[in-house]
Amino acid sequence: VYEGFGLPAVEAMSAGVPVVTTRAGSLPEVCRDGADLVAVGDVDGLAAALGRVVGDAAYRSDLIERGRRVAAGYDWDVTAEQVAALLRRVAGERPRPGSRAGDPTTYDDAP
Repeated sequence: VYEGFGLPAVEAMSAGVPVVTTRAGSLPEVCRDGADLVAVGDVDGLAAALGRVVGDAAYRSDLIERGRRVAAGYDWDVTAEQVAALLRRVAGERPRPGSRAGDPTTYDDAP
């Protein structure tokens, strides 16, 4: 399964699940130090990372704490506002006079 942003990893980190994933796609950027990252196809590295998470309580706790900290940086309200502003710009809407750049609440509805 391919997931382009890394949302399942962020959801897991937010829920306090220690994350082990690969260095594929956006995952390194999305997970930062909140996950144990292994090379794609590195079966031994994956097994070692999973073994460390299962067998080392201190490491597991640290990984959970780091994951929660990374996940807390993703704010759905801010994300929704930024996506709405982007869609309005793409649709050709103009900001109202005196509006702040990028503020999604200050766009005219008509292009």
